[in-house]
Amino acid sequence: MAAVSTKDQLHSWIQRSIGTEHFTDYVQNTTQNYVVDIFFVKIDLQPINGKDVLYLVLKTNKKSSGQEKCVFVVQGLCKREVFFYGTILKEYQEFQSDQKLPILLDMVPNCYKTFLENDNEVIILENLKKEGYVLHSREEPMNILHLEMGLKSYAKLHAMSFALKDQKRDIFENMSKNCSSLIREVFVNLKTMYDTKSSALVETLKEAGRPDLSIVYKKYINDKSIHNRIMEVWDTISKDQAFSHTDCHNANMMFQYKVCYKQFSDLV
Repeated sequence: MAAVSTKDQLHSWIQRSIGTEHFTDYVQNTTQNYVVDIFFVKIDLQPINGKDVLYLVLKTNKKSSGQEKCVFVVQGLCKREVFFYGTILKEYQEFQSDQKLPILLDMVPNCYKTFLENDNEVIILENLKKEGYVLHSREEPMNILHLEMGLKSYAKLHAMSFALKDQKRDIFENMSKNCSSLIREVFVNLKTMYDTKSSALVETLKEAGRPDLSIVYKKYINDKSIHNRIMEVWDTISKDQAFSHTDCHNANMMFQYKVCYKQFSDLV
């Protein structure tokens, strides 16, 4: 893989994404708990669209050593994300405009630019944290309001895919022809982990005071392992396929609140 992203590279990507050389950037890098490099960028510039300051997030594939074992999958996921923002999302937005639909894709941050060059997969997005959005805690389950909002957002995204497939099939098929399931490739190698964790859960349920659920769950995994059940889902080819989203855990979603974010009843 390429060397670690340099300051000159970052500056070049930012310059091309905002379309001006007249700016000063301040870059903060964070890689904790991420499989990609993420840079938070503050840009001071001459007014563009009435704004003197832009806050961006720049994502690019991680270049550090020691990543060789997961390079193929990680690069594949990074390229797929670039493909989504650079191609699929643009087609959705054009389709939405052509059909004179209300704005349905308001759950997606504004994408300034994507790049695929010199083994770099780069996405530059608006920093939603500056608009008051916060990540949901990965340690806490979502309540019904969070779940409802998340599911409705995914429903809009998937509905756009189905509509495009129905009304502009040539465009849909051209975009989807090389889109195999990358996540399936990840799960193929997770059998040992799933088998180990599944067995441990039998005892965990007993310790939690639910021996009844422990008995039911043990029978469930003895009939067919969790890993085999998951692989069956991945291997099922449906005629109603559409572009879907993965990695949908609670710490991968951002929410904006009317008041203090701890008051879950006040979700925007």
